[in-house]
Amino acid sequence: MFAIFGLYPILFSLYLSLVKWDGLTVPKFVGLANFRTLFTDPAFFRAIWNTLLIGIIYIPPMFIGAFLLAVLLNQQALKLRAFWRSILKVRRLLSRCASQCSTFAGQNGWTSKQTYSPYLP
Repeated sequence: MFAIFGLYPILFSLYLSLVKWDGLTVPKFVGLANFRTLFTDPAFFRAIWNTLLIGIIYIPPMFIGAFLLAVLLNQQALKLRAFWRSILKVRRLLSRCASQCSTFAGQNGWTSKQTYSPYLP
């Protein structure tokens, strides 16, 4: 299983990084030319910088906020503690319910009728 779902995608990605391929024609081996193009493109470095900046700005406050919320909801003195916990969990419950409804509704179900388009086969 690891070879199919872990090793194969990694090795195929490595292969794709060394060829020029549009997905329709036969791949043409170009070696490290793709990497040269990547590392000389200023948009690549801008994208790396933006990714790092978002990670630095976004991740620490989210961890701190989640930790503080967890500590708050774990306090025995919090009134309606079970209610507030339920409110936070209802998002997961509703998404699972919606997923199951659309899965088991079939072609004649409500969700299928709502998403029907006469332009699709």
